[in-house]
Amino acid sequence: MRTTLALFAVLLLAAGASAACLDNGHYTMVASPSPLTGTDYPYTEDLASRPDQLPIGDGLVVAYHDDLRWTKVQSGCADSGERNVIASTDVNLLLRASFDLAYASRDTAVDGTRYEVQLRLDDAVVLDEVHPLAAPYPRSQRFGTVVRNVAAGVHRYSMWLRLLDGPDTNRVTLGLQWITAQGVPRMYPTLHASRDAQRVTETWTPLTDELPLAALQALDLAFVSSIDVARADDDAKLVVAWSVDRRRIDGRALTLAATGTLFDQRPRVTRGIHTLRLWARTTHGTIDLADIRANAIAFPLVRGRVVPLMEARDATPLEVTGLGDAVQPETMVPICGRWTKLLDFDTRPSDGDFSWLLHGYVELSRAIGNGYIQIGIQAIRSQADPDSHGNIERTDMGILQAQVEPGGTGVSFYGDCSAWGNSGGTHMSLWIRLIEGCNDAPFGGTLSVGTRWVAIKLFPSSNIHIP
Repeated sequence: MRTTLALFAVLLLAAGASAACLDNGHYTMVASPSPLTGTDYPYTEDLASRPDQLPIGDGLVVAYHDDLRWTKVQSGCADSGERNVIASTDVNLLLRASFDLAYASRDTAVDGTRYEVQLRLDDAVVLDEVHPLAAPYPRSQRFGTVVRNVAAGVHRYSMWLRLLDGPDTNRVTLGLQWITAQGVPRMYPTLHASRDAQRVTETWTPLTDELPLAALQALDLAFVSSIDVARADDDAKLVVAWSVDRRRIDGRALTLAATGTLFDQRPRVTRGIHTLRLWARTTHGTIDLADIRANAIAFPLVRGRVVPLMEARDATPLEVTGLGDAVQPETMVPICGRWTKLLDFDTRPSDGDFSWLLHGYVELSRAIGNGYIQIGIQAIRSQADPDSHGNIERTDMGILQAQVEPGGTGVSFYGDCSAWGNSGGTHMSLWIRLIEGCNDAPFGGTLSVGTRWVAIKLFPSSNIHIP
């Protein structure tokens, strides 16, 4: 009886530790928590959505200091020593990260001053970017990169921030600090390119050299590009597209109105030797770019339980107002603005639990009024999950906010989810809303939405989160 009670106590402690990590917004997948064992496709999501979360909560204030000290703004679970990338083999990693510059920043952030962001893997800096602070607030800032040949074992992935300019009262308030990592065995190729400066006109201009890619088998590709807009003619916007084998597809182009990070993909790249290149043109006039970074990471099209990349697109023009749709999403509240559905589709069924990697894009071709918007992705299981007591489960797989640009812009974003099943398929929907009456957001206004899409790649998940 004593042995049984002792074992029961150990199991309770382990369950409590696991719940502590999950309750604090940390979802790191492992093959086994004891001994700690990783997977071939390591995954983590670390999300701050409440002020009381550990080790870092929502509502974090980062101030300017004369010594330019860094502030850690997101990392892994405190109870696991902030370890959040656990790989059983050498891998390449797709890292994505974001935070909200919260509404509270309006009273304390000095417009035009610089902030610096770093993504770190263990003690190595794998992304370093400097951007200016720009009102109005709130707004989401997104970042991403690819890290190749990460050794098998245990790693700590974190995001850091500092303000580079005073005065001493200069400070920002952050919310929804969100980092994600998805790994793939290093046998699959990655590509990296950068350029210090480039002038872009209305003619397609290459932003990188031609990048060779050797596909030993059919692949799905994911892209993450960072582009710094140093100067632009009035109302000029950048149109960006990847080419594969010298074929550009305007239907896949992304619009960028200011400095930012773009997420994209190409499904079903055939076996063989290919060339990739990043291009840009302007809607009119000229734009001067600086610090261009382009990354690609390859995933197997199919291998074991890896599911081919799925895309859903629609280019039918749609007008969005504060009235929203009669039927609202079940996982996103309509307080402060009603939602309008932009897209819905069903994933192809596949058995088992998966780590979900999502990219999305919404073209806002015209805007009347000002204020800010939110974009969200909802997922509803088509069949009851065995662990959900016979219920059909629902979740959001990402929500972001952006300020309305009067001339229109494009919003490129990411999403993810850990250990979500797909038996019978999953009903996915993409939504947008004008925020009204909250954080000084005005009532009224109209958005014209053009091309929008969501892409999903599923990787095998053990359904075991790190304690």
